[in-house]
Amino acid sequence: MRRLYFDHNATCPLRATARRALESALGTTGNPGSAHADGRAARRLLEDARERLAAVLGAARDELVFTSGGTESNALALRAAAGGLVLVAPIEHPSVLRPLERDRARALPVDG
Repeated sequence: MRRLYFDHNATCPLRATARRALESALGTTGNPGSAHADGRAARRLLEDARERLAAVLGAARDELVFTSGGTESNALALRAAAGGLVLVAPIEHPSVLRPLERDRARALPVDG
């Protein structure tokens, strides 16, 4: 019987292809922002991934922004919405609610 996993709150199971790509990338040492050989190799991996993802999504490579995680992604999205109306549910993650407490959010009710 196939196992089903439904708790995707903080993590998701990796597909086999993603696992192989991750394992391969973990063998690369270097800061992609550095100019030395290891940094350039890391930058090449990052930019190759950006190209492949852009092609799959039908997007331009410069439209893709990689972040370190959900909190940074939320902050980036909220910054992009600056000046506009933001509708938010009170059950949102604190990384969404806290910045909006002093801002322009309108709370939507949540029921059962």
